[in-house]
Amino acid sequence: MLITQDARNKSMTLGTCHALVSSKRSSQNIIPMTISVPESVPDGCVQHARRWCLLSVFCKVLAVWCCCASTVWCQSERSQHLALQNRCYACASLTLPTNPVQVRVAAASDLKFVMPELVRAFEAANPTVRVTVVYGSSGNFCAQLKAGAPFDAFFSADVSYARELFAAGLTTTKPQQYALGRLVLWTTKHSGIDLRDGLAVLRKPHIQRIAIANPTHAPYGKRAQEALQRSAPVTLADGTSTTLWNAVRSAIVFADNIAQAAQYAQTGDAQVALLSLSLALAPALSEHGVYALVDSALHEPLEQAFVVMQPKKPSISAAERKRACEQFCAFVLTAPAQRILRRFGFSLPVP
Repeated sequence: MLITQDARNKSMTLGTCHALVSSKRSSQNIIPMTISVPESVPDGCVQHARRWCLLSVFCKVLAVWCCCASTVWCQSERSQHLALQNRCYACASLTLPTNPVQVRVAAASDLKFVMPELVRAFEAANPTVRVTVVYGSSGNFCAQLKAGAPFDAFFSADVSYARELFAAGLTTTKPQQYALGRLVLWTTKHSGIDLRDGLAVLRKPHIQRIAIANPTHAPYGKRAQEALQRSAPVTLADGTSTTLWNAVRSAIVFADNIAQAAQYAQTGDAQVALLSLSLALAPALSEHGVYALVDSALHEPLEQAFVVMQPKKPSISAAERKRACEQFCAFVLTAPAQRILRRFGFSLPVP
């Protein structure tokens, strides 16, 4: 059968469209195909078939493009999510350590209320360190540290105890003075005792019990004894003269440290106590009592100092504790820490 040129063109066009569709399914190169179309096929049908063929190809190409774009977008989102997650893990490892360095500090009892504020301020700036403080008399701590007590630093109310440890080779630093303490008389607001007479009030007949820290191992107890011994002499009933210390010795109640002496006065076990100004200014005592400063000329100065202790066994953890301990001790000498100490009645050491 003879096919005219127009019919041949129609058959080529239809064949090409069919080949384009087939190539998307088979991913093969487009191979033109020839389909014989009778001469009697109207031109309108050919045009209509061409349009549908092209529309079908466009839809398939669009579907393939959407699928690829979706895959690329998902991969990009997943990469961004993983990158963000890794950054979060990195930040968490820096700011929230699983095991912060633990530092143990032995501190004199006059630091009972001020030291927690110092620790909070330090830990806020150093979240990888945790400072634990144990309070007691400086003399007792000195003896315990000589016996190997596991403390990283010692804050003494008397520099002499820190010097003992340094002389024994038990510290990594020389004694560093961080404050000067003050001695006060303290009594409850309802005791009816007028402290304006100073130490002389202790001779009043109605004062039967006077609390002080034990002078053998507590610096404030020792300074209280010195003040009572150096104050104006007392004339006894037989006309003899003696020190105020000897005159009131029978009324003195000895406590292990000044914190315990304050407790005696608070609970009524003693009517008056000789304490540190730092305790008297703390809310626990200032809300319920009154105080009067003892003349500092009557006793030796309360020079307070700290030392960093030698690690018991060299190790990585011991080295980390030592560095953290040195950081804390250095912080106590900074201006923010000194402002806290001053608020609790401590004088600053002379540079």
